[in-house]
Amino acid sequence: MKARIIILLLLSAGIAFPAAAKVKVVNRSASSEPSWINGTEQQMIIVSSKAPTMEEARQKCLDNIRLQMLDAISQNIEFSSSEISTQYTQNEMIDFRTQFNSELRKQSANIPYIKGVTLAKAIDSYWEERYDKSTKERYFVLSVKYAFPKSELDGLVAEFEKRDAEMWQVYKECKAGYDDISEYEQIESAVNALNGIKSYFFDTHRRNQVEALQKNYMALYTQINVEVEEQGLGYAEFKFYLGGRQIMLRAVPVMRSQTATELSYSASGNTALLTYAYDACPKGSYNEIMLMWNLPGKRLERNITFTVPRRSDSLRAKGDVYITGMLDEENTISDITVSITFQAEGFAPYTVKRLELKVPALKAPLIIDAVDEEVGSDGQYTLQCSTEAPIIGADVRYNTLDILQGKAVVERNGEEQDINIVLPYKIMVRKTEIINEDEE
Repeated sequence: MKARIIILLLLSAGIAFPAAAKVKVVNRSASSEPSWINGTEQQMIIVSSKAPTMEEARQKCLDNIRLQMLDAISQNIEFSSSEISTQYTQNEMIDFRTQFNSELRKQSANIPYIKGVTLAKAIDSYWEERYDKSTKERYFVLSVKYAFPKSELDGLVAEFEKRDAEMWQVYKECKAGYDDISEYEQIESAVNALNGIKSYFFDTHRRNQVEALQKNYMALYTQINVEVEEQGLGYAEFKFYLGGRQIMLRAVPVMRSQTATELSYSASGNTALLTYAYDACPKGSYNEIMLMWNLPGKRLERNITFTVPRRSDSLRAKGDVYITGMLDEENTISDITVSITFQAEGFAPYTVKRLELKVPALKAPLIIDAVDEEVGSDGQYTLQCSTEAPIIGADVRYNTLDILQGKAVVERNGEEQDINIVLPYKIMVRKTEIINEDEE
């Protein structure tokens, strides 16, 4: 059975005054002192204060009213939803309520009901201006009777219990997710969430639990590793692991290279892709690209090394691939045109026979046959080719990896060979206009 103390009787804040013979009442708000002064009444707060000025006396009374409200709230909080009762002994619970009351006093300026306490809401008040003959002191004594019904006390208690339960629920959700991390952002989110509730838990047990869990989450940053899953000339694929378990990390690293150019990095799902141009790289010697992810408490680094073969004849695709087409109401793209740039060194003449591209924005491979584009000289050449075959567009809202892969089939000296393509792409479509035949 839950133990709950309902405070219906609130004691007045007593004040000790000098002997009456030495004190003279100079002025008063009524002809006689009300009977409720220095007494107690159910669901009422009765306070008195002494101050050199009436304004200071009013402020002291308001402060005393608020403090008695906070005392009542702290004594009636159950904390059952936050499992406090299972973590504390009876003696510890008394100490806990003392701590809670102290914390409430610190937060009282932000509590709407407590903040709204004014003397205009008082049931009754009485003041006297007095003069102490022995000390020559002139001062005011103010007494206030303020209603604090049980319904309002219950409402404040319910408000605090709800907030406490919400704060503890954040902790429990973070704790439940600790062993089920699938992406880097979950760690960041949990660390920030725990930091947001840490200051709320002023009691030792729960504050220690929150701080310990946050520390465990912070330690996960140091356990993240990156591995190169696949690498070829012009690209490298990465995957990230947390304690042997694969996770997603979308953060873009700092990338540097003294020789490679056009560095581009994208992440999709659990895989990240680096692409680069190696035209300016020295042939037959060591080249390097440095990638660095700045994580809290850890700098994650990975170096990609590669050698550009010494050869007098080469052909590669470079830059962005541009794709245009017409999009109808059924999400089908037709009249597709592809623009792709090739760089030849000692390779010409050659003929581009066919393109086969896997484009994330399309549900089927983009294949263009019978291109038969002849290129007679080395250097940069931009090929434009098209197909009338329609392809259904994919839902790419969650695809952040704007990289296509595929090949170009070229013919040189009577022999066909494949030129691998791994490049960023941009797709632009126009919606098909529907003509109403009745309007013609």
